[in-house]
Amino acid sequence: MSFLTPLYLAGLIAIAGPILFHMIRRTPKGQVPFSTLMFLEPSPPKVTSRSRIEHWLLLLLRAAAVILLAMAFSRPFLRQAEDQLVASSGERVVILLDTSASMRRDSLWTDAVAECRKTIDALADDDTAALYTFNQSLQKELSIEDWQQLDRGQAKALLLKRLDELKPGWGGTDIGEILPDAVSAAIETSEENKAAVATRIVLISDLQRGSRVDALQAVEWPETLTVDVRLVATKKRSNAGVQIVGDTRGDRGLRVRIENSLDSTLDRFDVLIGDAAAKSSLPQVVPAVVQASQEAASSEIQQVSLETTASEPFARRGVLVPPGQSRIVRFDDVPDEWLGVEVSLTGDETSFDNRVWSARLQPAVVPVVYYGAGAKNDPESLRFYVEGALLPTPERTIDFVSADETLAEAALQTQGLIIVARELTPDEAQSVRAAVQRGSHVVSVGQSVVECRQAFELAGQSAPEVAEADVSNYAMLSDVDVTHPLLSAYADAKLANFTSLTIWKHRTIAGLDFGAKEETKLSSLAKLDGRSPGIVELDADPGRVTLFTFGWFDDQSNFFRWSRFPPLLKELVDATPGRIETPTRLTVGQSVALSDFAGKLANQVKVTPPSETWSSSQDSAAEVPLTEPGIYRLKWDSENGTQDVRLAANLDPLESRTSPLGLDELIALGVPVSENSAPLSLEETRQLQARELESRQRFWQWIIFAALLLLLAESWLAGRLTSTAATTE
Repeated sequence: MSFLTPLYLAGLIAIAGPILFHMIRRTPKGQVPFSTLMFLEPSPPKVTSRSRIEHWLLLLLRAAAVILLAMAFSRPFLRQAEDQLVASSGERVVILLDTSASMRRDSLWTDAVAECRKTIDALADDDTAALYTFNQSLQKELSIEDWQQLDRGQAKALLLKRLDELKPGWGGTDIGEILPDAVSAAIETSEENKAAVATRIVLISDLQRGSRVDALQAVEWPETLTVDVRLVATKKRSNAGVQIVGDTRGDRGLRVRIENSLDSTLDRFDVLIGDAAAKSSLPQVVPAVVQASQEAASSEIQQVSLETTASEPFARRGVLVPPGQSRIVRFDDVPDEWLGVEVSLTGDETSFDNRVWSARLQPAVVPVVYYGAGAKNDPESLRFYVEGALLPTPERTIDFVSADETLAEAALQTQGLIIVARELTPDEAQSVRAAVQRGSHVVSVGQSVVECRQAFELAGQSAPEVAEADVSNYAMLSDVDVTHPLLSAYADAKLANFTSLTIWKHRTIAGLDFGAKEETKLSSLAKLDGRSPGIVELDADPGRVTLFTFGWFDDQSNFFRWSRFPPLLKELVDATPGRIETPTRLTVGQSVALSDFAGKLANQVKVTPPSETWSSSQDSAAEVPLTEPGIYRLKWDSENGTQDVRLAANLDPLESRTSPLGLDELIALGVPVSENSAPLSLEETRQLQARELESRQRFWQWIIFAALLLLLAESWLAGRLTSTAATTE
């Protein structure tokens, strides 16, 4: 047993207090005068050699409480054998090498590798080392265990070999996440008898201001840990970054932000925009509007000479960006045939963040096959209102086909939306049933008993008992499941009013069991007056059938005139299988799930990175990491033909903030930054070991708890003895 602060053991002298108090015998204070004794002289009390202690148990409890309190303040811990402590006096050195995109500037990477070699050469004979690289996450190159399994010469040679194979990537910097992970990798992987070995983390980085460090203030740092920060800097202080802040899809435009660093000496740049897929194209002049994101700068914009880029520019605009400010440039009328847009910035000293990409949104074509009577321009038919409510959006277009047209059979071969508003012939029912089996979505407008029974047959289920409902006046929708994707538009309180929808004729369906969907393959989305099903969804994996037990037109309901009718059709189209939602914001370091694009029906997806150095087919359930900026291409075969999706991945915008952080900012966050990198002496190492061991064991907490229990027992016993003495007196 050892003590971290042994001077507190002097408090054991306080044990004499309870002993002296127990040995003092006090003269009774109560005196009763007697008249017959007033003429007698008082006799002094007899003096004995020692006083007798009456309550030994009470004395022991008080003395034990004093002893425990003195031991708790001295902070005891169990120390290993002396030879083990001496053997573990070597330092554990963990090297963290920054491989983020900002390390591509000037000679930063060369300087960082040289600093890493210098640290490796300075290792002592009894030191252990590890090498990790980091950007948004921590990557192991050589761990402490790998070092310990090799002799010193082999471990050092392997460390230098791994270092020669490294190069900076394109990821962002998140020191707030990787530094605690590095501490865990250095401390928790050690052996138990070496848990208190002094650990030094050598952080080699440009420590640019875009590094995320806020999470460091919540970290509890071990006593034996120090962080040795080795800053690498460049003489080029000027840097401007470019980001795409949004695309105006309605008018085919693009908005680009140019942000200039605070200590930059340049303020005039050129913004170029071009087709990312074409290697050459004729320059064209298009309008560009410069907008200030902070305060408008009233000075003339100077054009800078055009530099060579990967693709020839389609437009060029000069912009004035004062240091520490940003500007937004808007490009209008970007050609629709450009599937990928590349934006370049010229006139900057640092070019690693001067290119960004945007994947142009290609509207998905959703085929809608309509089975129903009426002409396109006939306002007395349901088709007129259905086709008029299916409006195109920037995300998708509608390919509306009537079943009477020759293109209907071809449209049924792809996954789409099928609206059935009449009784189908046997051949038509067979074609629609085959489309459901391929994953199409059928919306059945049950205008009659036959059409309602037909909906169950299209879903491959037995038809239940269907009958005409007896409606005295009109019915209304109730119990609407707004959590369902089809009715999610009505979750808004402004759209959740169904009182204006009146239904004069509908059908009742008996014998439906709306239990678990996995078991029954049907669910109720809405009811009529809380009794009969109004909207029923039938699961026909992979397709589905949605049945409305009432008609939408004429004398059955005013559904087609209802103001909430267009939002419902929009949700029907948006929920159509085969539609692809392309993310608009992706950064290097993220991973994309191929199933989000190809769905569950595609087997293999061909992935091509921006550099086109490789192209591989991967399972649709895999995730693809985005390791470089540019346009990624995903191709696969589906029921709707060959799909070709482009994804744009760009640098983390924070990487453009290249002004260095100060060490005082890290110290303010609680990071134990070492003032010098000199190795610790043996005595300093032993003291750090003792502090670390005591902080891990925390015996003082249990000793304090035991002392409190003794004091409670002492209080109870003292009260009991006092009560007994008072009763006896």
